[in-house]
Amino acid sequence: MWMLVDERITTILVDTCAFRDANSDFIGISSMLLPSFFSVIKEKNMLLLTHPILEKEIEKHIEDSGIYKDYQSLVSLINKCKDVLRYANCYDEELFSKIADYNIKKQTIRAYKKYYKNAAKLDYPNPELIFELYFSSRPPFAPTGKKKSEFPDAFVIEATKKYIKEHSNDVLLVVSKDNDWVKSFAEVNSVIMCESIVEAIKKINNIESILNEDMLTEIFRGAYAEIISEAQGCAELENYYLDDYELYEELEIDSVEVVNVEDSFVPLKISRDMILIKAVANVRVAGCGEIFDEDRSVWDNEDKEYFIIEYSDIDFDDGEAQIECEIRIKFDFDNLEKTARVDSFKFNNRGYIYVSCANAEISPIDEDEMALRCLREDRGYSRRG
Repeated sequence: MWMLVDERITTILVDTCAFRDANSDFIGISSMLLPSFFSVIKEKNMLLLTHPILEKEIEKHIEDSGIYKDYQSLVSLINKCKDVLRYANCYDEELFSKIADYNIKKQTIRAYKKYYKNAAKLDYPNPELIFELYFSSRPPFAPTGKKKSEFPDAFVIEATKKYIKEHSNDVLLVVSKDNDWVKSFAEVNSVIMCESIVEAIKKINNIESILNEDMLTEIFRGAYAEIISEAQGCAELENYYLDDYELYEELEIDSVEVVNVEDSFVPLKISRDMILIKAVANVRVAGCGEIFDEDRSVWDNEDKEYFIIEYSDIDFDDGEAQIECEIRIKFDFDNLEKTARVDSFKFNNRGYIYVSCANAEISPIDEDEMALRCLREDRGYSRRG
């Protein structure tokens, strides 16, 4: 289970790499992790720290995020397939116009700025101090490597240290997995380090939380049967991909079974009658498909392409998939386990669920069989017969 911590925390500084690892999803499109993080900070009346350098980095991370790139791909695909959509009578001019006009980058930046509107903005430290650290190879500057790339971090870190000296009653939570950040704050007594947004939420939620670890366990246990049922229903509707193989055709799934939902969940939000948690569902998948067989194909080093391409069948009974999910559970505070029920359930990585199948059976497909399968498919039959 998640760890109980009793530290006092008054202020929070987040290295932008932590936001990047959370896909810069400040809106909460695919996950409520970041909205929940800022919600719990607001509930605890904690102060966020920021710096002009961090604000510039955030904009770059948003541009590089999967959400922004997926949106760009969606708009591009709609434009590319307009004629096909019109032919199929599936073209909704008003809807597609709204999609094209929606500026997801602008909306994400707006959400970020809203969370930080009351943040304390750090000043730039004395440049002489930064250069002194640089020439003496002291953190965040490493003795070797590309030391110049650490200048932005150095300005943020030293500005933070200056703030801490001027606010001696504050206890600062720094969210960063950057080793240079960790070394830089190692000897500062009023700083608590954690590596990720998830870990930060754990720490913050345990400060004067109305629910302790045992109570959260009761709630999860009380709703567990319903959680499994919800997970099973979602898992059966998903598309699956192979983790270690390149598919020629979509997988044919024979069965999907949710084995368990791990109890090492992360509380994203806690109230007197509701918790929102992030957990992992372990799923067993059985099915088959056709894969590109790299071992039997022949590569042309000069043309940099395969001039002989071979395919094989893959069959598996015990494929494994891990699916991250968010679960909202409601309950009566005076009777936690017996009243706990699932209020909402969703998979976070929908459409991107990969199956690992170490014990799969792989058998070659010869040219005659492949030709026969293509013929079956053209006539509307199953490729395998």
